[in-house]
Amino acid sequence: MSGQLQERLHFACEVQLIAADNSDDQIVYTSPDGLLVLLITPDVEGETMVSFHGFEWAIAGSELPGAAENLDLAIKDYVASVMDDSAIIAVLMQDGEMTDVWITEDPESDIECNSSDESILFRRWSGAVVSQPE
Repeated sequence: MSGQLQERLHFACEVQLIAADNSDDQIVYTSPDGLLVLLITPDVEGETMVSFHGFEWAIAGSELPGAAENLDLAIKDYVASVMDDSAIIAVLMQDGEMTDVWITEDPESDIECNSSDESILFRRWSGAVVSQPE
């Protein structure tokens, strides 16, 4: 078995151990550094929502690419893109505290929209820092 395949299988096993179902059928994933908690919450006003615990940002499963064809697969693919470090996570900071967290498709636009007393850090699920666009 190749080293890369072995790493991906090991990662997949770790993800299964980190994920936990609670009594509300909510699925919870905690980032390896413990700073972020990703929630998949079914049936919020008829929608399955993906969000970060403690922060306002959320996306409805029906808004994800491929959701019209297969909602469950679209959510699974979206969560996988976060966990395998493909997705960029924006972290809004104010006075040294995280005030919002979201998945970003356009970091440059996010930087342009924040106020002077805020800063945005970009990271991956693993905690790896993403350099900011110029």
